[in-house]
Amino acid sequence: MSDQSSTTQKVSEKGEQRFAPTINGTAFQTHSQHSARSTQHYQHIYISPHFDDVPLSCGGQVAAQTRAGEPALVVTVCSRVPTNKVKRTPFAAQMEAEWRVTIAANGPNIYLTRRIEEENALRRLGAEHEWLDYLDAIYRGKAYNSDAALFGKLLPADLKRVLPWLTSDFAKIAAPHRQATLYFPLAVGNHVDHQLAHIAGRELAARGYHVLFYEDFPYASRSDALAERVAQIPDQLLPTLTDISATLDDKIAAIAAYGSQLGVLFGGAAAMRDQVRSYATHVAHGDGLAERYWRIV
Repeated sequence: MSDQSSTTQKVSEKGEQRFAPTINGTAFQTHSQHSARSTQHYQHIYISPHFDDVPLSCGGQVAAQTRAGEPALVVTVCSRVPTNKVKRTPFAAQMEAEWRVTIAANGPNIYLTRRIEEENALRRLGAEHEWLDYLDAIYRGKAYNSDAALFGKLLPADLKRVLPWLTSDFAKIAAPHRQATLYFPLAVGNHVDHQLAHIAGRELAARGYHVLFYEDFPYASRSDALAERVAQIPDQLLPTLTDISATLDDKIAAIAAYGSQLGVLFGGAAAMRDQVRSYATHVAHGDGLAERYWRIV
């Protein structure tokens, strides 16, 4: 159920190609859907560039926090359903075809299916959700038309126009919860949407918000990917570990809810379970199971 007004739903075909929608050329911020949160005070707010990023990277900690009675909100940025008016590059069409291998969906229904997956995953973790009305990078024109481009340099237009919108949206969401900890992607792997969220997170940290950065899984499990990303960040970062021994099963169950992604990311559910446990063991240096978070010092 959308909470957009009838006015904001009237997005031009030109607007469909942009990262965020516009009305008469002016950007607006809207939340496409949310769980009940009007009077909720959140202690933890997680920024997820796409459906699945937070359960993949932070599911153990989220489950532990909500079990302890600490309310958590997951804000998913690229939640907008691309309509048929959004032109697909061959690369975007290929990605959609890969998702269809594991789900019975066509066209825009792929994203509707992914929304259902997200709801089920976050329900398992005990978190509430906020969905922002932004398009995934693969639908933003023709520039991000290959893996190399999608995991490469940000377009100047994204930095000039999209980044201020994102930063403003995040600040508006966080403003009523000044005591909350905000979690942003470290952007390991350099996916362009993760990079945008990461830069916005550093900006909010500079404004005085308590910000931590999470390791983007499964990218962080790849050889040297984490070290390479940390070296790219101009700020000095300090890591801290969170024990997830008691909640690893919840994390795995939440990730399993993303049936459309398991084959693409892991090769199947069994491989996912093995890789999640293996990386948690690696992060804990073989002494238990852990997730790692980073803060600017």
